[in-house]
Amino acid sequence: MTASKLPHPTQPHIFISTDRTLLDLPMIHTQLSTQQYWSLGIPLPTVQTAIHNSLCLGLYDNSTGSLHQIGFARWVTDYACFGCLSDVFILPEYRGKGLGAWLVQEAVKMTEIRMCRRLMLVTRDPGFYEKLEGEKWVRAREGEEETGVTTMEIRRNSRVLYKSSGS
Repeated sequence: MTASKLPHPTQPHIFISTDRTLLDLPMIHTQLSTQQYWSLGIPLPTVQTAIHNSLCLGLYDNSTGSLHQIGFARWVTDYACFGCLSDVFILPEYRGKGLGAWLVQEAVKMTEIRMCRRLMLVTRDPGFYEKLEGEKWVRAREGEEETGVTTMEIRRNSRVLYKSSGS
């Protein structure tokens, strides 16, 4: 898989990349293990294994001339039928600027998962995903009592999807 780089449409110093060598593993681990409700206490080796076995997207700011990772998301996928979007976060100082929405919208459009007929994620904030432009995330299962999380999904029509691929 070739690494890609996508600049933000209005902020060219901000971009998304799938280049694993740019990932700031200590920052990702700190965020996941101390700041994100779904992964509190997660050990570094577990994060390393998850990143190694996923299609990762880093969100970066290069406005100061020094590259700084400001967000992250990863696809757990077979690249053919299924993808689960996981570990999506934006650093607190960059939230409220539409960057999380942009990251998720671009993740859904990625070439590597374009043939997946089902995309899923689990969240405590289903309203955020329902408001996104592009393909629509819908609630597949409402919030579970114990965790308060909702499963969201995008279902793509396999007849249309596979016909368009020429298969």
